[in-house]
Amino acid sequence: MSDGGKESLPENPSQDSILKKNNRYKREIRRLRNTASFQLGLHLTTAVRRPWRLLLLPISFPLFALNLGFQKLGKKPNKSSAKIDLIEDGKSNNSIVLFPTNGVGFGHFTRMY
Repeated sequence: MSDGGKESLPENPSQDSILKKNNRYKREIRRLRNTASFQLGLHLTTAVRRPWRLLLLPISFPLFALNLGFQKLGKKPNKSSAKIDLIEDGKSNNSIVLFPTNGVGFGHFTRMY
């Protein structure tokens, strides 16, 4: 017997698989935020957002890079993992991420913008 031409809908994913996927995404975000390039970029953008830090950037950036190098070599404890807050507090930051697919120059980003 036919079911009248109705397609059977797939079952809802289980709560366990959703939690596993969510944890995988959290680990990926943590891994990306622990990279040296992300942390150096974050240091620079924080200085641009707060102009008084921009004045201290010629001193703070080399010190931050040196400290980061020591952390990556294991000479100092990695404090960046403790600072990383994942988006769990419900705050939403409005942002857009642009990824050019045909080049990496500044012109490609400005055309996308």
